[in-house]
Amino acid sequence: MAIVLVPNGGLVIDNQDNETQLFPNFGLFTNSPPPKPALTLPTQSNITQTTATIGITTDLVVNGALHWYISLSATAPDDDDLLDGSGSFLFGNTSSPIVGINTFDIIGLIQGTTYYTYFLQTSDNGNSNKVSSIAWPTLSGTPAPSTNPIYASAIASAIRLIDIYGQTATLLTINDAAPIIPSQKWKPGGQTNIGEEVRMAFFNETRVDQYGETRQPGQMAGHGFEYGLLADNDIEPTLKHVIIKEDSSEWKIRYINRIHPSGEVIMYKIGISQ
Repeated sequence: MAIVLVPNGGLVIDNQDNETQLFPNFGLFTNSPPPKPALTLPTQSNITQTTATIGITTDLVVNGALHWYISLSATAPDDDDLLDGSGSFLFGNTSSPIVGINTFDIIGLIQGTTYYTYFLQTSDNGNSNKVSSIAWPTLSGTPAPSTNPIYASAIASAIRLIDIYGQTATLLTINDAAPIIPSQKWKPGGQTNIGEEVRMAFFNETRVDQYGETRQPGQMAGHGFEYGLLADNDIEPTLKHVIIKEDSSEWKIRYINRIHPSGEVIMYKIGISQ
């Protein structure tokens, strides 16, 4: 009698009378590899000038993570870059993906720009899977006028908007806590005008200013601004500087000046030097 083990099949017994008996799924051993997650193509929805929702569907989660990576390049990043975000425009992940649809709300995109989305799902069985999207653009045109004290695209402060000269830009809002940066929105017809440089006095201690008003540390003086014309009324971003003086100190803030037809002038901080 001969006993033959069949990989992935089971056990075969030959009784030497030209008869065999198959016992399927005997389970003595198998060559099956660990399961690998199957990912759908990425999806993009709810696209505006500066925001979008990206998504992916997976059929398997084995104690792993799901990484997303938004790029300006049609060339897929390698796994290491996708994991740490090197070369991305924006990137992120969830350590708790679910079987089914996983979506991510993205902010900080640039209007009229083409992006590519890449996903990488890892698992603790050693298998991972990566997929790429087709090109997708954000909407072009002029953003809708803001009805909020903060510019409409400022869903959150301190988000990455644009990378210039190797520095990360953050949006200044009226709640910005940076100590030497004005917490205000510029409007035409007030102290500041569209496209102008502003010199603003700041105080490093509580004091009464020349107008008899009490100012707190880091607060901007509300009077006596000096102006210097910098740019025409262009809604495209332009690189400028704002000079801020506090006593004998002079701070230079590099910023992007974006002018909205509704009259709002939005300042994006790029870097600060003294």
